Amino acid sequence: MRVLRVLSVLAMLAAPSAVQAAGGQQPNADTGRQEIPESSPVAADGFGTRQAVLETPWFTFYSHFGFNLYDAVLTSATDRRAKRADPFHESDCFVSLVQEQRSAWDAALGYYAETVATTSDFSRERAIVRAHLAGVELALDDDDRRDLGLALLFLRAAAPAWRACRWAEQDAVNRRWIAELGPRLERHADAVGRRLEELFGVTWRHRPIAVDVVATAGWAGADTTDFGDSVTHVQISSRNPGYQGSAALEREPVAARGHPRGAPAYGLTMTGASPRGATYDGSTRSRGA
Repeated sequence: MRVLRVLSVLAMLAAPSAVQAAGGQQPNADTGRQEIPESSPVAADGFGTRQAVLETPWFTFYSHFGFNLYDAVLTSATDRRAKRADPFHESDCFVSLVQEQRSAWDAALGYYAETVATTSDFSRERAIVRAHLAGVELALDDDDRRDLGLALLFLRAAAPAWRACRWAEQDAVNRRWIAELGPRLERHADAVGRRLEELFGVTWRHRPIAVDVVATAGWAGADTTDFGDSVTHVQISSRNPGYQGSAALEREPVAARGHPRGAPAYGLTMTGASPRGATYDGSTRSRGA
């Protein structure tokens, strides 16, 4: 069982020996890994272009402004609900902002603290925002469109303050984390991924798996959502001490791998690994506490 767990945990953040070039760019001559230029577009939304920082046959890593903004607002809103201090709100940079920017940030936190932050990690309220920012199309009803529109409206209001004070630093942290992980991914993913297919008797449903690298990624520091037949999406923290160096190879594994059609991701996580994950089919609704 210990060997199985080690193999499983390597699966999420261990990458292939051969990395595909993307966008017509040639792999780095020294490493063989494709380095994605910052101007290489993948998909665009109102929060800027989604740009792959590193693309492999198994995983595609992003440091996306919109997804990082969502992580920051949701984290601060959760802290507000728990009556914990917001370090950003108390920073010198935030205090130096114009009143309109500070008020907009506070308004966004207030909205999220009363809505999205009251729900569970894999709630419908969070899933529709997460899917939108990750570039995943879901079938939305009128309530979904209304709630998504409001959630995005308040994110856009919070954007100027966070961009001015935090984004450049967070983007740099994310990119360093991805760069440090690259060689480990290159060495291990092919072997581990195929070994997991043999152990579980199933194939990976979605490749490459989209991974958004952010500051917090919830209380666990990483989780996985399977959006039905469309895409498997992972978010993971670049700042959590438990996800640094070789420890990054020991997190969020099986939930991100292929699993039998119709089975929730956590059905395989019970086999020895300890990631957090869920399948979202667009039909589950949750109410805030």
